[in-house]
Amino acid sequence: RSLAHGLADLLLQRRVEQVGGHRHIERPARVVGVDGQVARHTHQVSKLGKILDPAVDRLLLASGVVAVCLLGRLPVWIVVVLILRDLILLAQGRYMLATDGKVPSVVYVGKFATAFLMFGYSFLLLGMPVVSGLHILDAAWLPGFGSEPAQLGIFLVYIGTVLSLIAFIIYELKGTAMHRVWKQQQAATRNKSQ
Repeated sequence: RSLAHGLADLLLQRRVEQVGGHRHIERPARVVGVDGQVARHTHQVSKLGKILDPAVDRLLLASGVVAVCLLGRLPVWIVVVLILRDLILLAQGRYMLATDGKVPSVVYVGKFATAFLMFGYSFLLLGMPVVSGLHILDAAWLPGFGSEPAQLGIFLVYIGTVLSLIAFIIYELKGTAMHRVWKQQQAATRNKSQ
């Protein structure tokens, strides 16, 4: 994450005059990045932290997404897909914590998704760099795939969105397997006590 923060600092310092609210996103991003590292390094990871850390990451990302969307640089469907995904995972995480007492561990695909999304949103907020379109499909809801030039950030967001959906599937599979084991353990415990 330190490389990402360094690059973000460099880009943000050069574009301060163009995006007034970027510091409101960049500073909390540093804190969010540090808290998880400190908890893991000091072996103070908790069940609540496993729920709150991704939730805070998602809230931070959501604030960037809303800003980029309001600037008209991000299609609304991406916002809807990512928010629905996160709401489902948050609800299932709370349910599993309440029943099973644990949640699936973080997967690296999700971390890569977050990195691609953060870089993509940063580039979209900054409005640079602009690259040529892919000339595949001219559709307003899919910027960058047509003949019009697009910001590089949108392609990073596409990659991050795909990786995010892959991570969602992995979490669903892991969560389902964990819950099945928990149910079997509960059934075995009931059978022993009868």
